[in-house]
Amino acid sequence: MQGSVTDIDTLLLGENYDLVTINVLLHHLVGENEEQNLINISRCLKSLHRILAGKGKLVVYEQVYEGWLRQPSPGEIIYRIKKIKSGTFSSLIKRLGANTAGVGVRFRSIRGWQGLFERHNFRSIHAGFVLEDKPSIFRKIFLNVRKVGSYFFVLEIQNAGARSENSHHPAHGVDE
Repeated sequence: MQGSVTDIDTLLLGENYDLVTINVLLHHLVGENEEQNLINISRCLKSLHRILAGKGKLVVYEQVYEGWLRQPSPGEIIYRIKKIKSGTFSSLIKRLGANTAGVGVRFRSIRGWQGLFERHNFRSIHAGFVLEDKPSIFRKIFLNVRKVGSYFFVLEIQNAGARSENSHHPAHGVDE
């Protein structure tokens, strides 16, 4: 089956799964601003919530960026830099290792991702680093990066009776 995460509800209408996995996807669901980013992620999480069986598990593999300072978070800094559409600037950013210059991505901290999951009635039952990267001095200083890596979350529905439509706001207050 082929499709987009935005089509989950129509592609999998009436289906329920015991296990769903998403790999390095959520940080790509960006919009024109942070509110739109949160709406996009919220739509995805609500759809995933709907297709999970009552005791189903959602495994999320995602990039995490932990900062030295809470604000601005590395995810905010990277999001703003990568949205710059200047050809010269995009070329420079790509040479520094970013493959999405001019498009934008929105990374979050472990707490930031967990907050989003909790607001959509998911509870983390297991989590941890799969791969931890050593940030360069450039990333440490200019992007406020203390720790970066690939992280996994194994989630379950907090209350099988409560569906994610209970989350009226996508994730206000989660800006890490």
